[in-house]
Parts: sequence; C-alpha cells; structure tokens
Amino acid sequence: MKVYLGGEAVELEADFPASTLEDRLIVRTAEGSFSGLAVVGGGKIFASFRGRTFEFDRFPAPKKSSLVGSGEIRSPMPGLVISVLISPGESVVQGQKMIIIEAMKTQQPILAPFDGIAKEVKVAINQQIGQGDLLAIIESVDKD
Repeated sequence: MKVYLGGEAVELEADFPASTLEDRLIVRTAEGSFSGLAVVGGGKIFASFRGRTFEFDRFPAPKKSSLVGSGEIRSPMPGLVISVLISPGESVVQGQKMIIIEAMKTQQPILAPFDGIAKEVKVAINQQIGQGDLLAIIESVDKD
C-alpha cells in the first residue's frame, strides 16, 4: 500500500503495515519501522512521521440529521472495506449491517439508519476509503 505525506510517497508493507504502542503508531515500510504520532488541536491534526510534521484540516463529522435525511451513508473513519452485505435495489431495515470497515485490526459495522432501499452502493470489498467517503445511498420507505 502506498500513502502520500507532504507529496512524498511512502510504500507500506502489504500484510499489516502498522501496530500501536501506548502513545504512538509504529509503521513498517521497506526501509524499516518508524514511529508516528498524531495530535488533534485547534481544529487541525498534526502528525509526526519520519522526523517531519504534517498538518491536516480536521474533517468535520456530518450532522446526524443530515445523514439520515439525505440517505447518504458516509464512512466514520478511514479504513479498508472488508465486507459489503447489501446490493443496489435491496431492502434494508434499521440497524441492519450493510458494510464492514476495518482499521487497525478493528472492525466497524455500518448500520442502516432507517428502513429503506439501497439505491446505490459506492464501495467494493478491499477498497481503501477515507473518513467521510460516500459508502451507499439509502432511500427511505414509509411504514404504513
């Protein structure tokens, strides 16, 4: 896997490129293992990696009501799609697992926020995604 920091490409090991210590992340590359540290402050994220500090604008979490109202299902975190459990046109019920994302050996199920129809599924298994990426669009159905 290749990641870009400050315009510089860093090739990560494919199997599992990172592990955690109590206060930092260890990233394994072909050149060796390096520690990284991220600090959130002032609406920004500061990441230190290989002796350099990078500054990122913090991605604002969408308002919950806008997610439900629009039917847009967005990723709560960056990660790897390990399972897609719905198809376009399929009915979903509130709380149903639709997609599973993995980050740092932790699996995060993405659940249907309401009863509806999967209008579009925007991701596939083994796809890398970022925080806020569009995963699916669910169209609400009224209960009678």
